[in-house]
Amino acid sequence: MTLPYEFEADEPEGYEPNLAEAGSPAVVPVKVMFDENINVAPAFGSCQTWQITNAQPVQIIQRQYRRNKAKIWVPGAFGGATVFFNTKVEPLMGANPQGVQMAAFFVLEYEAQPALYAVASAAGPIAVCVLDMLYGQVQ
Repeated sequence: MTLPYEFEADEPEGYEPNLAEAGSPAVVPVKVMFDENINVAPAFGSCQTWQITNAQPVQIIQRQYRRNKAKIWVPGAFGGATVFFNTKVEPLMGANPQGVQMAAFFVLEYEAQPALYAVASAAGPIAVCVLDMLYGQVQ
């Protein structure tokens, strides 16, 4: 069987040669800006000791966007006195403070951004030690 018209084949499409096969691959410089798998140490740290009483809540940690963690401990307290911690001042004011209650020789790790306030359950001053660790700013 023959066709009544004549068939013409299309020209094959031209492709650019593969540079990798040609032996001269294009080199693109890549700079890694952030890798979440790398665990780096905090860039900054501050150590402070506060004398906490039951008169007024004290801000022991400022609000920080780049906080790694803060370690808080009470080296010793007399007569079973404890320290209350909260991210807001209002719950700590009054006769019955509300928040995390911590006795002597316990360590609290704080990993949030908001400021942290403290008030004691007894009248005498109670020492509270704070180690606040912060990451530096990414450039």
